[in-house]
Amino acid sequence: MSSALSSSSYNFTLVLLLGSYDPITKNLLDILKREIAKKYGGTGLFVFLLEEVGVYNFREYFVLTERWTDENISIHIFQHDGSPVETYELKLAREEQIDDKVKSLLQEKYGDEYYVTKLTVIDKLIVLMNLSKQIIIVRDREETRGGEIFELTYCIFQGYRDKVCIFKREGIQLSSMLMEFLDQNKVIMRTYSTRQELIENVLRFLSYNL
Repeated sequence: MSSALSSSSYNFTLVLLLGSYDPITKNLLDILKREIAKKYGGTGLFVFLLEEVGVYNFREYFVLTERWTDENISIHIFQHDGSPVETYELKLAREEQIDDKVKSLLQEKYGDEYYVTKLTVIDKLIVLMNLSKQIIIVRDREETRGGEIFELTYCIFQGYRDKVCIFKREGIQLSSMLMEFLDQNKVIMRTYSTRQELIENVLRFLSYNL
């Protein structure tokens, strides 16, 4: 059983959240995602964390999937130019995999079993950067693997610096080379000292930049 919204009946604005996935930062990103969704609920704004989204390619379409409970997923279909086609809210059967659900939906919708390719992490990031209205990068801790620094650098090299805003906890040191790189590319950076301040700063930034 599925329900769908056509592109003519809804708006789709995407905010991409990037950051380390250590337990503390991941929890912070989850809270931030909920707070953004709470403020913008019903407006067509979607907030995605990179690791929670799957992206598939078939024909002239991209398919984005997001699992938001053990049983429930959202499937968003886009044309390659970023135009939304439809969004589905679906339930997974016991032990059913998201890949199988995507292929089943596309076969049901388009009548034939097209070759569906699940994108790699890098290719998934490229698609999400292109679709995003804003890219929020959170640097909350120093003792991480620094994946968000790679994501930040990649965003800039791919030409999306105007979409990026970094939120850094006060006291976190960035290298002089990275600071010069950010200044050179005119990347916006904000600092925060508490979780609540981060939430307030991000919500205020989005209110003026969506």
